[in-house]
Amino acid sequence: MKRRFSPDFAVGVSALLGLLIMIYFSLEVNDTGSLGSKTTTYYAFFDSVSGLVKRTPIEVAGIIVGYIENISLENNKAKIEVKLKRDIKVYDNALLEIKDRGVLGDKFVQLHLGDPSLPVIPSDGTIKNTSSGGGFEEMSAALNEVTKTIRTLLESDNPEGALGHTIVNIRDMTADLRDIVDHNQVRIDEILRNIEMFSKDLSEISRENKDEIKTVLASLGDVAKSLKTSLGKDGNVTHATEKLDQTMASIQNMVEKIERGEGTLGKIINDETTINNINETVEGLNDTLGLFRKIQLGLRYRGEYLTSAGQMQNLIGFTIAPSPDKYLLLELVSAPVGQTRITDTIVNSGGSTISSTQTVQTNDRITLTLLFAKRLLDMTFRFGMIRSEGGAGLDFHLFKDKLVLSMEGFDFNRYNNRAHLRAYATLILYKHLLLTGGVDDFANKTGGKNAFFGAGIQFTENDLKALIPVLGGLN
Repeated sequence: MKRRFSPDFAVGVSALLGLLIMIYFSLEVNDTGSLGSKTTTYYAFFDSVSGLVKRTPIEVAGIIVGYIENISLENNKAKIEVKLKRDIKVYDNALLEIKDRGVLGDKFVQLHLGDPSLPVIPSDGTIKNTSSGGGFEEMSAALNEVTKTIRTLLESDNPEGALGHTIVNIRDMTADLRDIVDHNQVRIDEILRNIEMFSKDLSEISRENKDEIKTVLASLGDVAKSLKTSLGKDGNVTHATEKLDQTMASIQNMVEKIERGEGTLGKIINDETTINNINETVEGLNDTLGLFRKIQLGLRYRGEYLTSAGQMQNLIGFTIAPSPDKYLLLELVSAPVGQTRITDTIVNSGGSTISSTQTVQTNDRITLTLLFAKRLLDMTFRFGMIRSEGGAGLDFHLFKDKLVLSMEGFDFNRYNNRAHLRAYATLILYKHLLLTGGVDDFANKTGGKNAFFGAGIQFTENDLKALIPVLGGLN
C-alpha cells in the first residue's frame, strides 16, 4: 500500500516551497546571497565606520548595487571589504561616502562611480577616496562649540577671532572718540559758539522775512495733507510703522530678558550647568541610538522529516544579536513526537502479582526554546531552555561557517532517566539556504529514536529590508 502523508507533512512542504520562492526574489534584489562569481571585490579605508555593520547596503543614485562583506582594523584605520555587482564599473577617482537616512535612521554607503574617462579600478583594488560623512554626533559637537564661542565673546576682555576683533575695534574706537573730545574741547566750544551765533542770525532773518516764511509753511502744510490723504487710500505705511515699532520693542525686551538669564534661551547662554546637562543628554542619546543601530535581528525556519514517525516537525526562530559573537534565540517547535508518559498498573491478590500493564502516551505539542549563545573561536555554547525543558547545546563551525556540527540535550528528568539528545549537521548554502540531517533522541531505548533530514532558510534584518521593495512591486 502507498503511504499516505499526514496533513502536517503537506503543510510543511507547502511552507518550505513558499519560503524558497521568497529566497529567490530576495537574492534577485539584494544580490548578496547567490552572487558568488557575479560580484567584484574592492577595498576601502575610513577614519571611522561608526554605525556600519556587515551586510550594510551600498547604493548608487538610490539603487542597491552591493554590500559590505567584512570590516576590520588595519594600520589604525577601518578597512572594509566591498562586494559590488560585476557589471558596475568603478573609476580611479570614485568616492565611497557614509550617509545617514535621517537623524534616527540607519547608515548606508553612497558610491560615486567617478569619471568614465579615467582608468577602471581592477578587482581586489582599493577605492582611495572615502568620506566618513557628518552625523548627528558632529552636529551636536558643532552646536556645543558655537555656544562656547558666544559665551567667550560675551565674557572675555580680549576676545579672539573675526567677531572678537570687531568687538575690540568698537571698544578702541569708543576710547579714541573720548580722547578726541578731551583734547579738542576748545575747538568744540568754538563750534558751539558759532552755532549760537548762527542761531541768532537765523532769528533775525526770520523776523525780517516773516511773511515769506508763513507762505512757505502754508505750502508745506498743503503738501503734507495731500500726502496723508494719498497714504490713507493706497497703503498702510502708518500701520506698518506702528508694527515695526512694536516689533523693535519686543526684540529689545527679549534681548534684555536673555541678558538677565530669564527664559530657556537665557538659561542656556548664561547658565553653564544647563549647557553641561544638555551636552550629557545628547551624548547619552547618541550612545543609546548607537547601541540600537548595532543590534542585528534575524529570522529562520527549518522543516525536518522524522523517518520513523513519518511526519514533519517545524521550527521557526527569531535571533537578537547585539554583537557578532553572541545572540539570543527564541524558537517555536511543532513536533509530532512530544511528551511521553508511562503508567504501570499492578493488581495484587493475596500478596501476589496477578497482572501488570504498561501504558505509553505520546502527545503532539508546540514547545518553546529560549537560548543564550556565546561563540568562542570555532565553538558556540548555548544555554537556557530547549523545547520547554532546561537544556544546553554545543556547535562546531567548520569550513568558514559553511558546515555546523551540533549536539544538544534537554529534558534530563525524563521517565526513563535518559535525557533527550540530538545530534545533527547543518550545511549553509548561499548564506540563506539550510540543509540539515541527523538523529533525534538517539539515547532513548524505548523506541523514540528518529533519523531526520530537512531544509530551511535564514534571513537577517538587512535581507528583510531589501525584500520589502520586491513585495511592494508584486502588489
